[in-house]
Amino acid sequence: MGSFCLRQAHELQALRTYLELRSIRSARERVLQYLWIHLGAPGRTMRIEGDLQDLGAILGLTRESLYRTLAKLEAEGAIARSDGGILLKGSPFA
Repeated sequence: MGSFCLRQAHELQALRTYLELRSIRSARERVLQYLWIHLGAPGRTMRIEGDLQDLGAILGLTRESLYRTLAKLEAEGAIARSDGGILLKGSPFA
């Protein structure tokens, strides 16, 4: 029973986090916050499982908006993209 409750608590916490992310108006800030939450620190790479449009669906962004946002973040030097991964180069809070 304890492991079931623990799993449910983690799932509820993840759902609340995703709902909070979706409330962020700026696509740029939404993507940076998602990366920060999942990576925890600059200099770490997140592997993308599946298509990038799946990430867009999680964040509530259209495919076009997500691709545009990632391109801008890469041009700014905030992230670096490679095959199947995104490297967070700096803190989104800087």
